[in-house]
Amino acid sequence: MEAADAQSDFFELREIDITSWESSVADQYNIRSIPHCMIYGREGELKESGPDVCWAVVENPSTLLRH
Repeated sequence: MEAADAQSDFFELREIDITSWESSVADQYNIRSIPHCMIYGREGELKESGPDVCWAVVENPSTLLRH
């Protein structure tokens, strides 16, 4: 993820430390496993979410260009 962040001027990486699965952040964003990535569009709308999104970005950072 850091590599995708470094290669792009439109990608912003935000890491959140979830200390408990019962935390308000885990509940608010429906995070049930790690890694968990969320991709938002330019207008702030959620485009994709989940562990598969993380692997797609790691394997091919240009995946983000379709959003």
